[in-house]
Amino acid sequence: DRMVGGLDPMDVSMYMVVKGIRPAGYITLIQVPGSHEHVSVEALRAVSRIEVGEVGGRPRIKIRSHVDGAIREKAGGRLDLGSLGQVQALEQAIARSVEQDVTRLVKKTQKDGSDIFGFGEQIRARMFPYWKARVRTKQDWEAMYSSLTVQVEATVNIRRVGTLNR
Repeated sequence: DRMVGGLDPMDVSMYMVVKGIRPAGYITLIQVPGSHEHVSVEALRAVSRIEVGEVGGRPRIKIRSHVDGAIREKAGGRLDLGSLGQVQALEQAIARSVEQDVTRLVKKTQKDGSDIFGFGEQIRARMFPYWKARVRTKQDWEAMYSSLTVQVEATVNIRRVGTLNR
């Protein structure tokens, strides 16, 4: 019933990735692995699956996200993105960045005690006996959410490099 924090634009983008909201639409600057060059990458589509499980008597969430993207611009004239190996390294770097940013956002919401992702509803729906026995109320969930284990796995596929190398 009250605002406990705010999200910056990248937080909103990561929220959209986790929720699979289309179009993903964010553009971010990523350093190309093995160089000092940067490229701007636009997320075209994001699909996520939230898995609910139990480890050591406590619920855990696993977020599996896939992002399709396009390279919009490169900063520097020496960069060659025609190499499949270079594009794959870039995809892996972007995936690591997504994993780190989503993890950071989850920790931020846990600190604020605000389950903006609806993980509690996922647990209540998929693990109802656990919910009924151990959680019971919204206040109990808010307390439990701050220590919920959340694992993030991301994959990225660069669909288009555009005309950057021409």
